[in-house]
Amino acid sequence: MLLAMNRPLQILVLSADPARVRRWSQFLADRDTQVWEDASEFPRDRAPDLIVTDGSPGLDVSAGGSLLEAWPGCEVGVVAIAPASLGDVVLPADVTPRELRLACRLLAEVVRWRRECHYGRQLQQALSQLAFTDPLTGLPNRRAWDEQLRARTARGAGDTSSVCLAVFDVDLFKSINDRFGHIAGDEILCHIGRRLAAARRESDLVARLGGDEFALLLEGRNAATAAADLEALRTSACAGTPHLKVTACIGFALSPVLPSVGLDALFEEADVALRCAKLSGRNRTVAARP
Repeated sequence: MLLAMNRPLQILVLSADPARVRRWSQFLADRDTQVWEDASEFPRDRAPDLIVTDGSPGLDVSAGGSLLEAWPGCEVGVVAIAPASLGDVVLPADVTPRELRLACRLLAEVVRWRRECHYGRQLQQALSQLAFTDPLTGLPNRRAWDEQLRARTARGAGDTSSVCLAVFDVDLFKSINDRFGHIAGDEILCHIGRRLAAARRESDLVARLGGDEFALLLEGRNAATAAADLEALRTSACAGTPHLKVTACIGFALSPVLPSVGLDALFEEADVALRCAKLSGRNRTVAARP
């Protein structure tokens, strides 16, 4: 009755009747099973595989019941023996040793399968997060940025709200790395990433594209409000940076509607505006020419 990896099956036997607990424990005892007769003694760092119970008062093991709440998020199988009526498997009060062992063996396989599915989902989510998250700042990375743009473009086809695409770049970042070291440079980028994420609107998208370059997508702004909001984001991101005071530039471009063919042209316009900001003295926000 092994559940996985040669670990003994962990069964918690619970009833207000000590005689029942002893009898069922004897039914289940073998070299591949570890039986516990007191929930308070069960190790808190893991969950039982199965609970065998008659549902005595105070021993509620129904969904959301007090016992299962001790192991939130864990897959635990419940074998209910009459008069209990709630469980994954319900057995009569006169259950035989063979019937109880067989029920536990079959339910243990179901629990193992549930746990494997749960682990698989967690692993998939973790890998997906790694694939779409910048490991340094925790912001969406370029892949996530591209996916978000495609999704918004598809969802917003025909949307009449204006859209602003902006590129944020730290001034003289290479010299910062050369002077203070890459660890200091990374700390500055993390600070800027946190400040950009905190200061944006909930509907705005912020991503780190690579190096010291960040991208922002703002919806529902006209030229004046976009310029004001981006300037506020720029100054906020540069405030309080570790090691030294830094400045940054933003170049941005606007479209009266969300383009249905993608935002590549808008990105190029924003990139040109960013270069203009750099060439005109840095530490500023510049709009692309209409």
